[in-house]
Amino acid sequence: MTRHIRNMWSTLKAAFSSVFLKQAGIYGLGQGIEGISSVLLLPIFLVYLKPDDFAIVALSDMAGTIMAAFWGLRLSASVTRFYYEYSEGDRSLFIGTIWWVVVINAIGGLVIVHTIAPIVLPYFVTQVAYSPYLEIVVWTVFFQFFAEVPLAVMRIREEAHLVVGITLGTFFLSVGAKLYFVVVIAEGGLGVLKAVLLGSGVSAVGYLIYMFRRYPRKIHWPYVKHAIRYSWPLTPDALLSGLTIVLDRFFLDKWVPLTIIGYYSIASRFGAIAYQSVVSLKMAFVPAAVRIWVEQKEERWRIGHMAFMLVAVVAFVALVVSLFAQDILLAFGRTRFIDAIALIPFTTSNAFLVALVTITYMSFVLSKDMKWLTVVSIIHAVVALIVNVTLIPLFGVWGAIVATLSGWGSRALSLAWLGHKIQPLPISWGRLAAILVPVIPLMLLGMGSWQGGWLARLTGKMAVIFLYGIYVLALYRFYQPSTACKVSEAAEC
Repeated sequence: MTRHIRNMWSTLKAAFSSVFLKQAGIYGLGQGIEGISSVLLLPIFLVYLKPDDFAIVALSDMAGTIMAAFWGLRLSASVTRFYYEYSEGDRSLFIGTIWWVVVINAIGGLVIVHTIAPIVLPYFVTQVAYSPYLEIVVWTVFFQFFAEVPLAVMRIREEAHLVVGITLGTFFLSVGAKLYFVVVIAEGGLGVLKAVLLGSGVSAVGYLIYMFRRYPRKIHWPYVKHAIRYSWPLTPDALLSGLTIVLDRFFLDKWVPLTIIGYYSIASRFGAIAYQSVVSLKMAFVPAAVRIWVEQKEERWRIGHMAFMLVAVVAFVALVVSLFAQDILLAFGRTRFIDAIALIPFTTSNAFLVALVTITYMSFVLSKDMKWLTVVSIIHAVVALIVNVTLIPLFGVWGAIVATLSGWGSRALSLAWLGHKIQPLPISWGRLAAILVPVIPLMLLGMGSWQGGWLARLTGKMAVIFLYGIYVLALYRFYQPSTACKVSEAAEC
């Protein structure tokens, strides 16, 4: 027994000493810094905001996503894919070129959007006024474009500490702004939007200084053509993906009262914690996988190793969120948000599908064959659209949840099937499924009424988390690749 405990402890230390998880942890800190209002400030918002305020912020974010989907060029994806394929001397000019093209597009787009947005956006968002809410969102999206290329460069160079350093100043400003606008002067949802705008503007200045100091201020048109040839097939995919992500709020806005949308938004904010973990891990996973695939062919088996850890961490975060969300809501929001409790395990479980999409997407990135992504996005959009239109009028927010899960599920399956034919990855899908199968019913325990005082509830939930952690560690220990796997490029190891 003692030997098994020692072996498990060694496995745990080995897992958390992984370079991949260290990078992901640093990115997670940076991502948490940028998204602090939706995670760490959530208890304060539950005290000072009403369900309608959460709905206003959610619907305004929907308008921002729609604008970004039509506005952006997706050229930053070419930085991630081609960085290691350019020589050391050409990289700076390549990055500087892409940066200036993105900035010029952002400025030109701002003029166009400011002209047509007051006319167009009210058709998409009927329960939120354009001025001042959606007007603030226009400027927020504009400033966010300044971050695309610098973040792509820092990630592909695996400069995780630099990402966190730049966002740290924004963190303090953003938290202070949200506390001031929401708590001190009680501007509700409008205050949240103002604080996000302020944080985006400061971030834009920081990224502007970073790019001016390190990269040339000129455009080399052959690099633009190269980047566009790669990124152009991504444009329909990004456009469809952006629109599909907001379908639930678009149709909820048409058929569901603002207060009910607020409950759904609160549940989605808890789900966003698990989603943030996927984003943080993706920042480390994608550049590491590209570097290994291009420069360390004999180490390609490590991609499967990283995929296992990605799914395991997301599952662990989702379980913790689902179990303790009820306690947080009742402690800070009292009974105002009790209707959101039943939704949280389902909004959180969507992170699993996003994690699988992140992994399967690598088949297309590594093969440089992006043409099928548009087909996948069409399937995703059609499934989500049909389910949203059919179920939201009948079941409200539950229909939106089913539509979201159905859409992302179809995307994950399509990417997995096509990706295996285009470029098989050294990943054991059976072991990934073994991580997810038991965690889903455990998450549903968060909906129940736990008996006893707070200490008894805490002990019971921690016991569930501990037992699941032991199970995942056991899977991890037996996941160590064999010698044959390490010297092969098999699809599964």
